[in-house]
Amino acid sequence: MFNLPKTRKVEEIKTQLEAIKKDLDGAINAGAEASKEYTQEKLNAFNEVLEKSNASIANLEARVNELKANGMEDKDAVAKTTQEALMNAMDSDGFRSFVKGESSRFNIEDLKVKAVGDMPTAATTTQIVDNAYLPILPEVERKFRVRNALRQGSMSGDAVQFPDVSGGEGAPTTVAEGTVKPQIDKDFALVTYNAQTIAGYMRLSNQMLSDFQGITSYLAYELPRQIYNVEDTQLLTGNGTAPNLYGLSNGAKSDADLVGSSFEDAIANGLSTKFDCILAGIGILKASDYAPDAILMNPQDVVQLAYARDTNGQYTAPVIFVDNTPTIFGLPIQESSAVTAGSFFVMDSQNVGQLFQREGISVRFFEQDGDNVTYNQTTVRGEMREAFAKFHSDACFTDTFANVTTVIEASA
Repeated sequence: MFNLPKTRKVEEIKTQLEAIKKDLDGAINAGAEASKEYTQEKLNAFNEVLEKSNASIANLEARVNELKANGMEDKDAVAKTTQEALMNAMDSDGFRSFVKGESSRFNIEDLKVKAVGDMPTAATTTQIVDNAYLPILPEVERKFRVRNALRQGSMSGDAVQFPDVSGGEGAPTTVAEGTVKPQIDKDFALVTYNAQTIAGYMRLSNQMLSDFQGITSYLAYELPRQIYNVEDTQLLTGNGTAPNLYGLSNGAKSDADLVGSSFEDAIANGLSTKFDCILAGIGILKASDYAPDAILMNPQDVVQLAYARDTNGQYTAPVIFVDNTPTIFGLPIQESSAVTAGSFFVMDSQNVGQLFQREGISVRFFEQDGDNVTYNQTTVRGEMREAFAKFHSDACFTDTFANVTTVIEASA
C-alpha cells in the first residue's frame, strides 16, 4: 500500500479545519444578521404600538382639558372621558372580533376618544380622516323631569291601594257640662292605582348594528329619553283611564276655585302679570293649609316672567335666583318643555301624591321577534312600569295664565 508522508497528512487536516472554521464564521455572521433584523422588526412594532398609545393618551388629556375648560370638575371630566373611551372601544372592530372569539387579544390603542375639534371642514366634507369619526348626535335631554319634583317609592305588586276619606258627617264643637257630645262620622273608600306601562320599540338591521359606530350606545340613551318624555306628559295631564297615569291636573284646583275668594278682582284691569297669577295659585293652596313647594312652568313663560315691565319700563317680576334656580315667594321654579306654554303648576309635592316604580326603565335587544331571522333584523325594546298614587289631588293648582288673569283682574 502506498502511503503519503506524515507532513502531507497534517497539511490536509489543517486545510480542512480552516475550511470548517470559515463555514462556521459565515454561519455565525448570518445568524447574527438575521437576529438583528428580527430584533429590529419587533422594536419597530413596539414603537408603533407606543406611538398609538401616546396618541390615545394625548386625546384623552385633550378631552379632559376641554371638559374642564367648560366648567366640569377634574374628577367628573376624567370619568366622562373614560366613559367615552370605553364606549368607543366597545364599538370598535377589534372589540367585536375579541368578543366573537376571532381574536385572542384586544389592543389598548383601541381605547380612544375622538380628538378635540376632530370634525371635517367644508372643504373636506366628502372624506373622513383615518381613525377619526363623529358619534351619533343624540337629541337634547330635558334638564328637568317632572318625577324629580315628586315623592318616589317602589311597589312589589301590580297596584297601589289605600283607604281614602270620601266623606263624612258631624264636627267637634264646644259642649256644656252634661250635654250630648256631637257624633262624627267618616266615610272611607278603597282607592286603587294600577301600574301602567310606557314602552316602545325599534327594529334595525343587524348590519346597521354591526357597522354603525355608536349605535348601541345611542339606542341605550334615546329610548329611555323618549319614554321619560311620555312620563312627563302623563304625570302632568294623564286622565287616569288605563293605560294612562293619573296626572297632577286630575282633580287639581283651577281658576274656578279663585272665584269668590279674596283673589277675585283683586287687581285693577290690565295691571296683572304672570307673577300675580302664580301668587294667586300659591295663595289658594295656602288657604287650604297646604304648603306649596314647587312651581312648574314652560321655559318660554319663565323668560317672559323675568323680562316683563310696566309702562315706565321697570321690571315687574321680583324673580330671585337661589343656586341658579329662579324662585317666587320662596318657591323654586322648575322649567320643562313638557308644560304647555301659557300654563303653570303650583303644588305641595309632599301631599299631592307619590310615584311608585314597579319596573325601572330597561332597554333589551331581541333577534327572535316576528320575521327578524328572515330579514336579518334585531328588535330593540324600551319600557318601564309605574303608578302615580294621588293622595290629595287638590294639593295642586294648575291653569292657564289667561284664565287666571280673567278672574283676578277687576272688570274694566
